[in-house]
Amino acid sequence: MDEKKRMDKDATRRRFEGEMLKSRQAQIERKKSDREREKSEDAETAKFLGEWCKVLDTQEQEELELKHAAARKLAGEHKKMVDNQRGKHGGDKKGEEAVALRAKKAMEADTVEFHNYAESVIRGYSEEGKNVIPLIKELREFRKRVLE
Repeated sequence: MDEKKRMDKDATRRRFEGEMLKSRQAQIERKKSDREREKSEDAETAKFLGEWCKVLDTQEQEELELKHAAARKLAGEHKKMVDNQRGKHGGDKKGEEAVALRAKKAMEADTVEFHNYAESVIRGYSEEGKNVIPLIKELREFRKRVLE
């Protein structure tokens, strides 16, 4: 009887070990097939993304070409406008320069007159004993601004 129990126990152990081995093999096969499926999906995704990037690059290149063409067209139009304005204003420029020269001379005359007045006021304040240093500094600053 002990022999029969031992043999039954041995058979049960072998059957259990066989089932464990089958389970391990099935688990290994499942993991292997999962990895292969993931690799396949990754490859498909990479292929799709590569093709999509090519499409996007093509679209971006087309947009850049359109922008450059529009910019060239706009630059051409601006050049035409500038050429037209130069043609129209060529004669006006001499008149504008003459007006600017007269305005500058008038401004210089006003400045000289102002300086003479300011100097006479400063001398008067100085004779009265007032502090004229701030007035002199301001007059120098004014001269610098006018000369610029």
